[in-house]
Parts: sequence; C-alpha cells; structure tokens
Amino acid sequence: MIAGQAAKRAARDQEPLLTAAERVQRALDHITASQTLTTEQQRWLERIRSHLVENLSIDRDDFDVVPVFKREGGWGVANKAFNGRLDELLHQINEAVAA
Repeated sequence: MIAGQAAKRAARDQEPLLTAAERVQRALDHITASQTLTTEQQRWLERIRSHLVENLSIDRDDFDVVPVFKREGGWGVANKAFNGRLDELLHQINEAVAA
C-alpha cells in the first residue's frame, strides 16, 4: 500500500503546476464536455469560473452573498437555470478543481 501511494505521489510530482485559471478551466471543460448548455447556463458558468479563479471553491451560500451572483438573482435563479441540479454541479466542479 505504501509503495502504491509513493508511486501516485511521484506521478503527481511529475505533472506540471497549473495556474488557478488553468485548473478551473480544465475542471469546467471536463465536466461540461458531454453536455449541451443553454446560453443562460453558459453565462452562469462564466460567473462561476471567474469566482473559482479567485477562490478555488464555490458553495451555495456564495450565490446569495457574492455580488456577481447576487445581482443576477442569486441561488434561486442560478439553480433554476440548471434545472434544480446546481448543488450536484457545484460538487462536481469543486472535486474537479481540487483533483
């Protein structure tokens, strides 16, 4: 088990370091690759991307506190744009950014 962990760590050490913007873009590209997004969803994802570049994580509370989300209608409007599945999407995004 220890040898396996060491091998994984060594492999990660060989990966190039990514900027926050690159990490976020890679995560969003991975998550949305097989999806067709509406214009409204694309706008929300751009807001989410901008927030993530600065913060590297996002949660439900951000939508009613962070001005860029709040002025566009907050959680209710954003969640509606994603057909009530924004919680799930944010979880996937946060995991992908952290990976």
